Amino acid sequence: NFSTTSFAICENDCISFTDLTTGGNITSWNWTFSGASVPTSTTQNPSNICYPNAGTYNVKLSVVNPYGSHDTTMQVTVTDCSLPTANFSTTNFTICEGSCINFNDLSVGNGITSWNWAFTGASMNSSSSQNPSNVCYSTAGVYDVTLTVTNNNGSDTKTLQVTVINCPDPTPDFSASSLNICKGDCINLTDLSTGTNISTWIWSLPGSSTPTSTMQNP
Repeated sequence: NFSTTSFAICENDCISFTDLTTGGNITSWNWTFSGASVPTSTTQNPSNICYPNAGTYNVKLSVVNPYGSHDTTMQVTVTDCSLPTANFSTTNFTICEGSCINFNDLSVGNGITSWNWAFTGASMNSSSSQNPSNVCYSTAGVYDVTLTVTNNNGSDTKTLQVTVINCPDPTPDFSASSLNICKGDCINLTDLSTGTNISTWIWSLPGSSTPTSTMQNP
């Protein structure tokens, strides 16, 4: 017979075993620890037996005296007790007033059961979705975004910031390589527009072989 400090432990925990065998003149103790970093021992009371991976493992003790031998087997249950690690990304951490963005959960950890988001300054101030979308910011400023993830072992929190800036309307302007040309000549156009985060250019070029263009500098 034997006992241990605990029959239910976490991954990478180490435990000790105590021989409780009855009978006289015991000459040997032979332990077998399936799943442990030390698979066997002949010590009467082995210590520092570590289990790196989750699972249910047999512990067997065989004892011998001059009259014979006997063995017994018990089980140790090893659980993944690690906390999750919260992390996330977004389509853009710097946006204009009135813009909306999406968030993507990048958290790691086994068995995450809940995602709790807090969006300071946004039209949507909280969410329990794993990947919330269409989170909109109407006023310039720097705002915290906090994600808390939870599994059966506990929770972890990550906070990042979204910067919302005032982005005035762009002002279109351009120059041409020449404004006076002969029939059949070709010219280049250079965008001189001002403004923040210009995303599209739409040119109207009536009378040319290329009546429209979406290039910045056609």
